[in-house]
Amino acid sequence: MCSSDLRNLGGLKFSLRMLEKNLPWVRKVFLVTDGIVPEWLDTSNPKLHLVRHKDIWPPDRVEQELPVHNSQPIEAHLHRITGLSESFIYFNDDMFVGRPLNKSFFFQEDGTPLVQSEAGKEPWRTHSWCSLRAPLSYWGNHMPYVLSVSVIQEMQARWPATFAKISAARCRGDISLNDSPPFLYLWYGLNSNAAIASHEAVGAWLRDVNMKDAPAWYEHNLAHPPDLGCINDDFDTTDKIKFGEQAAALAEFYQSFSHGTPSKFELQTPMEQLHVSELHVGGQRSEEH
Repeated sequence: MCSSDLRNLGGLKFSLRMLEKNLPWVRKVFLVTDGIVPEWLDTSNPKLHLVRHKDIWPPDRVEQELPVHNSQPIEAHLHRITGLSESFIYFNDDMFVGRPLNKSFFFQEDGTPLVQSEAGKEPWRTHSWCSLRAPLSYWGNHMPYVLSVSVIQEMQARWPATFAKISAARCRGDISLNDSPPFLYLWYGLNSNAAIASHEAVGAWLRDVNMKDAPAWYEHNLAHPPDLGCINDDFDTTDKIKFGEQAAALAEFYQSFSHGTPSKFELQTPMEQLHVSELHVGGQRSEEH
């Protein structure tokens, strides 16, 4: 059995705050969950659509493959979300948008996904890619992924055994990170010309290799907000005092970056409800609340 231990460091709330602030043109937000919903989440928000794992799983695999404690199988079934657009942006819950970005940052005018990659490099190029017995992968910049339903469907039809293996990988570590579906989708999209490489993005990624420099990372990105960012939960798990310090610094970064402004995805506290009520009485309703 694999572990289902969870801890909440505030990443999802921060991600939704930044999404609402910086991508106001997004029409729908699908939150894929095993049924656990944060107590602060306002599930009545008309933009928000909760999706259970079983809702996107092939019916004949539900019993043997769920519950799952690994994001990779979930990513193999995202294209089955009811109401999902042909082209969409996939966020992990630790990813965020650092500044206002237009649709043209993510998509061409016809909806073709733009894949953010390093300028002058094309490591995804693969000779005779369509005749391979299994797909390859391209990590790109670790930031929200722009994907398309048709690419996912084509890949899974071409390499069904690969995706059957991914779907059955219930525990994190059962398969390689290189086999994570977003990396496969990016590789296929770029090689098939169903996606276009872009070199515009300024990304910021805090993870195990630079976690020791977290204070400087926070300071730099507060002063120079990136286009897109990711903060992995690679904080200390053995030293409780150190972890407490790291968690407090992260919370301070979230608060400073978002200016402490709640999003409409959050349930209002009694004080916030009182403030909004006062604004309504005064006839000057603010769209910020």
